[in-house]
Amino acid sequence: MKKSAVVVGGGIVGLFSAIYLKPEFDQVVILEKDKEIGGLLKSITNEDGIKFDYGTHIPCETLIPTIDNILFRDVNPAEWEIFSNFDVGNFFLGSIYENSGYANTLNLPKEKYQEGLIDFLNGEGTDYQEDNLERYLNKVYGKGYTELIYEPLMKKIVGEPLCSLHTKSFKLFDIGRLIVGDYNLTKELKKSATIDSKSAYPDYMQGASANKKFYPKNNQGITRWMEELTKQALELGIEIKTNCDINGIKQEDEKITMIELSNGEYIYPEKVIWSVAPYILLKHLDIVRESKGFKPEFLKSIICNVVVDRNFKLKNQYLYCLDPNMKSYRITLYPNLTKTLVEKNIFNCTVEIFLDKDMEFNKQEIIQELIKMSILDESFNILSFDYKVIENGFPIITEAYIKEMKTQNDLVLSKVNNVILLGKAKGEKFFMMDTLIEAYEELTEMYGRG
Repeated sequence: MKKSAVVVGGGIVGLFSAIYLKPEFDQVVILEKDKEIGGLLKSITNEDGIKFDYGTHIPCETLIPTIDNILFRDVNPAEWEIFSNFDVGNFFLGSIYENSGYANTLNLPKEKYQEGLIDFLNGEGTDYQEDNLERYLNKVYGKGYTELIYEPLMKKIVGEPLCSLHTKSFKLFDIGRLIVGDYNLTKELKKSATIDSKSAYPDYMQGASANKKFYPKNNQGITRWMEELTKQALELGIEIKTNCDINGIKQEDEKITMIELSNGEYIYPEKVIWSVAPYILLKHLDIVRESKGFKPEFLKSIICNVVVDRNFKLKNQYLYCLDPNMKSYRITLYPNLTKTLVEKNIFNCTVEIFLDKDMEFNKQEIIQELIKMSILDESFNILSFDYKVIENGFPIITEAYIKEMKTQNDLVLSKVNNVILLGKAKGEKFFMMDTLIEAYEELTEMYGRG
């Protein structure tokens, strides 16, 4: 019988894992319930043929050759923009700051800045171990900066008070550093590993990482990356089954021995890589949880796709709106990602919003926010404005949620020993490249390759 591995979930972690594992198995099958693989790494095309990314994720090198050789095997400079650094900005306390995505505490009232800085400098490093987010932020960043910056910002993003959130909810968003001085002061402060872990240079060009970043040219969208990885998988003989759900799972001797698919097929795996929510596996294994009544809550996210009649006023590729009174959060300016759009007279952006379930928004409100952030002005013409509501976007990561995820993972691994939980199923990492490194390390430890 052929050695067979099944990868459940066709997102980036599932696709990478399948390609990485293929030398170990005669047959590798990816199961994806949606009509196409890629997870959030998809692009939407409007009626004029302009592409917008579902949720803008910019691939970057991990600096681990085995991973990067898979992820970027087919990246061709003629078809891809390759960056050493990104122009990231933010809007904070009523001002646009084009040189960094991190909040600049120098914009606080002088007395508040100085009081907060004392606590910040005497605080713990970001590796401080504390599950409760409120206690973590107070210990690491100090009470002043927590109350002035992080409390209102996290309330805006997730709609919950700090006291109910797990520390991992904070690490889901790239807001863990603060600008607390000019270049010379920051350089001195960063000699301390503790302060280095939570402070940022006032300009993204200072102290930037060596990782190259990539984005497709010519209005192809990030879906181009998924197309290239899919091609690589198919060339290796990996089977990809989309529009395919799991109807049943058979378990014998603490192993999953058979998976029944919604199309009537049966697969008999030696190994199962599970990269989607673990509760689905629990259901099929008929595992009863003590925490059966737990119901996770999710953020309602809205992706607004806007086309205007000329290029934007800012140079940034993307920026964060850190104003707690505005609904916009992350804005991606595609013509600044690739000038090939400017050559085609395409001037488009995506505005990502997180809302409480009962909150609403309107088109004019978002346009006014873009004007307030100096991305547009009143003279711009809006050629199109479309949006997509994602009711169950990011989970709200409370302490109860983390406890439940651990319970589910422990139950799965106590019942079956031929399953590897990765990505969303493991729930330990959140940034795309971090989840890929985590998958690589776990698979390498098991199969001894690197």
